[in-house]
Amino acid sequence: MRFRGRRSPLGKVDWKTYNGMHKDAYRRPRMNRDPVCGMELKPGQEEAEAQHAGQTYHFCSRECRDLFVNNPQEYLKAAAEGRQ
Repeated sequence: MRFRGRRSPLGKVDWKTYNGMHKDAYRRPRMNRDPVCGMELKPGQEEAEAQHAGQTYHFCSRECRDLFVNNPQEYLKAAAEGRQ
């Protein structure tokens, strides 16, 4: 079986040009999870955010943000235990 990727002068695979794609192109973007409802949010999909204990949390809606702001410990505990 013949390798069809471009090779450098040293004979090593040049991954940046292998099939026109960089090997990092296959990595998934980092997803945020709403701590109230558990919805996964793509970057830029967040409707609201809030700060708590020096950390930023992202939410799918203002309603979820308001619930979190009123009682953050309840939702952080549930998220840590895996219950959404």
